[in-house]
Amino acid sequence: MEKDSEHTQLKLNNIMSSQVKQEWKEEVTLLKNQTDAISETCGRLFIDYKNLKIDFNIIKQQTQKLQNEVVDLKYLKSVAQLQTVDTLNNVTKRLEKENQNTNDNVEQLVSDANTAHKKDFTALVNNAAQMRKETADIETRLCKRFSELQNSTISSLCIQNANVNLRMQNFSTMLKGLEDKIESRSDMNLESQNKTVSLTACGRGTYSRGDIAKFTSIKEYHGVHNLALFKQSGVFTCEVAGTYVFFASLMSNAGDSHFQWYKNSVSQSGVYISSATSSYDSGSGMLAVELIVGDTVSLKCERSNIFIHRYSCFTFFKIY
Repeated sequence: MEKDSEHTQLKLNNIMSSQVKQEWKEEVTLLKNQTDAISETCGRLFIDYKNLKIDFNIIKQQTQKLQNEVVDLKYLKSVAQLQTVDTLNNVTKRLEKENQNTNDNVEQLVSDANTAHKKDFTALVNNAAQMRKETADIETRLCKRFSELQNSTISSLCIQNANVNLRMQNFSTMLKGLEDKIESRSDMNLESQNKTVSLTACGRGTYSRGDIAKFTSIKEYHGVHNLALFKQSGVFTCEVAGTYVFFASLMSNAGDSHFQWYKNSVSQSGVYISSATSSYDSGSGMLAVELIVGDTVSLKCERSNIFIHRYSCFTFFKIY
């Protein structure tokens, strides 16, 4: 039992010794690496030191050079100051001379001004006298011209006044004439409105398409003066303006007879006759229309070969 314990203790000592050696070995390696790094850093620092030393020597040389230049500049400054003083003396002398010349010029100008002032004053007096004379002449001419214009204006106004009075008289006469004409026309219009216009006529004939029916047998008429033209053409021409009523009653033995009212060649209304046999039949038609002087009214055939009997009649009258 005791041997086993010693053996175990020995093993433990060996294990601990091995661990300690390993740890020391690692620490030595670490220290070696750190030493190498420090050596490398020292090498770089030495190189930097040498470079700084070189730069210091260069700066020292430049400083010495600058000191020498400063000494030279001090000497040059003294020389420049002397030159500046000499220049100022010359400028001062030149200014004194120019000042003297200026004073002389001022005195000359004052003298010239006094002389010119006297001459100008004399000239002004002469000009004032001349202007007074010219002003008096202008005033005289203006007064004369004003008097002439006044007389001319009065004469012109008198003539214009006479012309205005004459024109007013002419205008009054013309206005009276217009009033008389208006009154006369009003009377004529009233007379025309009250005038009776009427006609009844009958007739016969055979007509083709587009022919105007003629009514040559005048039965009665009032206020119609162009009877001959109406009988010849079948066209009524208005002589008195107003509203008219037209009436036609036609007899025919032709089937499907058709006549159409026309005002100034414009179709209005119609008259239709329907006959299925050869016996006579009649048809009638009316037209109410507003006419002015010169308007025409006629009754045209709208079929071919249409015969109308002598009892066919045409009537119109003016209602107002």
